[in-house]
Amino acid sequence: MISLVPDKKLVTLEDAIEDATDNVVKNINGRDVYLLLSGGIDSTLVFYALVKRGIPLTVVSDQCAVMEYMRLYKQILHHEFKDVSFYPSLKNSFAELAKDKNILLVTGEIGDQTMGTMVNMELTYKERNTTMADAVKIDLLHKICIGEFKGNFTQACIATYGDVITWLEKTPENCTVAEFLWAVNFIYKYLLVIYRLYMCGMVQYGEGKNVVHFFDTEKFQQYAMSHYEENCAYVEDYEYKQAFKDWIYTQNGDEEFRKYKLKVPSLRLSNYWRERVRLDV
Repeated sequence: MISLVPDKKLVTLEDAIEDATDNVVKNINGRDVYLLLSGGIDSTLVFYALVKRGIPLTVVSDQCAVMEYMRLYKQILHHEFKDVSFYPSLKNSFAELAKDKNILLVTGEIGDQTMGTMVNMELTYKERNTTMADAVKIDLLHKICIGEFKGNFTQACIATYGDVITWLEKTPENCTVAEFLWAVNFIYKYLLVIYRLYMCGMVQYGEGKNVVHFFDTEKFQQYAMSHYEENCAYVEDYEYKQAFKDWIYTQNGDEEFRKYKLKVPSLRLSNYWRERVRLDV
């Protein structure tokens, strides 16, 4: 269940997508492919990557997902994509799908850990680009602290997670807040996301594997590590994950999605933990 951080290497987004799609193909093994499609940026990229490769798939979504990207769902429901069918998740929970050994679930999870962190959107462009050394002086990260914390929260974050600054080969004087928060998300939260999905029956590694998290590959991690500075440097909120949106545009020509699609939380914890109970794990 552990995903190790690979050696740093320059990898393009196109190469990472091709490799991740290869990984899906490698793991099909005669099973039907079901994609958990939220309508958000990450899972939409996965959808077009699988369609581009010609992989027959079934889209699993709920009403919220349909509303998030109505144009795409209308195309799916009108059979504008070859070998793509629709499976409303209200018909049956994805926990039940996870039990079906004839199904390979594909998700867009880990996309946030690859591209940045939504926490950065709580900060202004100027704040995101403040160095960690200057952030300590004004305790900038206290702005995103959940709950009460007595003392300098920013200093406490560096004391706890300062090793990621060293890993970035930077210092608090030249590491921005956005870069620091991305690194914490990439190094630490990455495994938490995989674990909580595992607790919902989505097994990514070892015996009983029934899921592929599209972005959890060596090449996508290397893409993330070699492009984190530019991916963290967005100015407006709608420019977050712009590289992903630009690639999606090459597949569907949707200029509105490319320019204005915002990151919307699609991982609803209450749903995941309810599914955990259903699985009796």
